Amino acid sequence: LDLMREYIPVPEGYDDLSVYNCPDCYPELDSVMADFDPVVAAAAVDTRILEPLQAIDAMFDRTERITRLGSTVSPSEMTVDPSFTFNPDMDQDVSNIHEARLVYLCEEAETDDTWFTAPKNLVIGDTVIRIPSNQDLQASGLTEAQFLAGLLEPAASRIENVGPSGLPEVIYDGSVEIQQNIDRLADDADDIEGRGCNTAPGGGMLLGLAGLVPLAFRRRS
Repeated sequence: LDLMREYIPVPEGYDDLSVYNCPDCYPELDSVMADFDPVVAAAAVDTRILEPLQAIDAMFDRTERITRLGSTVSPSEMTVDPSFTFNPDMDQDVSNIHEARLVYLCEEAETDDTWFTAPKNLVIGDTVIRIPSNQDLQASGLTEAQFLAGLLEPAASRIENVGPSGLPEVIYDGSVEIQQNIDRLADDADDIEGRGCNTAPGGGMLLGLAGLVPLAFRRRS
């Protein structure tokens, strides 16, 4: 549209989109159309639209990996205009696959109903988070989601400022706070499991993580 306005300027008082969509509807503007140079306009389209698109397409073709080309930043946080570039000094082999396992500790189950009475470990990489059994959580009036709510903060484990070269500058590192939250959850699990409230009737509660992580069962060999 900017090119149209540049090479076919519409006189004041007319809606440019209406004119461009139906030039025959405005015979009084024939003189404007007569001044249009299609060769010059086509060259501008090539230079300003087609060639940049072709360059981006070629970049994707010759590059095996890319990072995200879009994100969301609130206006109050956007103190510097974002830009996208490749940083050759950063690790180029970063997996986009993140897996978690929910392991039922069947040997610690109090009854044969291991789904209800066995505690669990949520395993994410090298991190293991102890989750009380559904029975103990139910007796404490909690769901798994409520028990794990303490892990929602901080929202970012690390915030970095990345330039076109060199390693990222770490602006915020929340690893200590995250580990403190994990340790606090371990204490909460011990507290819940040690209340002696394991006489709740068998049954089931919705397993909040069942749809998110694969299940694994560990039995005593």
